[in-house]
Amino acid sequence: MGLWVRERGFYKRFFWLTLIIGMQNLISVGVNLSDNVMLGGYSESALSGVALATQIQFLLHMLVMGVCEGLVIMSSRFWGAKDMDSIKKSASIGMRLTIALSLVMWAVIFFLPHEVLSIFTKDANVIAAGAEYLSIICFSYVFFAITSSLLATLRSVETVKIGFVVSLSTLIINIILNYILIYGYLGFPELGVAGSAIATLTARVIECVIVILYIKRFDRKIMLKLQDFLQFDAALFKQYIRVARRF
Repeated sequence: MGLWVRERGFYKRFFWLTLIIGMQNLISVGVNLSDNVMLGGYSESALSGVALATQIQFLLHMLVMGVCEGLVIMSSRFWGAKDMDSIKKSASIGMRLTIALSLVMWAVIFFLPHEVLSIFTKDANVIAAGAEYLSIICFSYVFFAITSSLLATLRSVETVKIGFVVSLSTLIINIILNYILIYGYLGFPELGVAGSAIATLTARVIECVIVILYIKRFDRKIMLKLQDFLQFDAALFKQYIRVARRF
C-alpha cells in the first residue's frame, strides 16, 4: 500500500478541513484570552486575577477537547460506513462526558473560587479579582461543553464551516461586549472584571444557541434530535473511553 494518495482532490480537501479546524480552535481559545487583553488597561490586579482564572479554565478546555477528539475519531469511522445510529450514540456519550466535566468544574469553581486561586497566589487583590470573574464565568462551562460536543459531531461528518463561523462570531461578540461592559460605554455601568465575565458568558450562550438552531434547522446529514442524546451503548462507551484517553 503506497504512502501517498493519488487523488489530487484529497489533498485540497484535507488542507481545507485542517485549516478551518485549526483556525476554529485558535479562535475558541482566543475568546477567553481576549478578556485578558481587554482588561490590560483597567487595573493590574484585575488583569492578573483574570489571567489566573483563564489558566484554570484552560484545564476544562483541554479536558473537553480530549473528549471531543475521541468523539470525532469514533464518529468519523461510522460516517465512512454511513452508520448514523452509531454516530448518534457516540454524540450522546460525548455530550454526557463533556457536560459531566463542566458540572464538576462548575461546582468546584462556584463554591471554592478563593480556595482554588489561593493555590497559585497569595495576593489578596488578585484572588478577589479572579474569584469575582470565576463566580460568573463558571456558568458558561456547560454551554461551552454542549457547543463543543455538537461541533465535534458535525466535524466528524465533514461539516466544519459552521464551527469556524460560530467561533469567529463568538470572539467578535465577546470583544464588543467587553469594551462596553468593562469600561461602561453606551450607557452601561462600568463593571470591570464582572463586565468581562458577563461578556464571555453572554457570548458562550449565544454561541450555543446558534449551533443548536443550525443542527435543528439546517443540518441534513445526521439530523440530531433531543431523544438521540438519551441513548446509551455500554460497549460503545468502553471503546470511546479507550480512544478519548489518548488525548
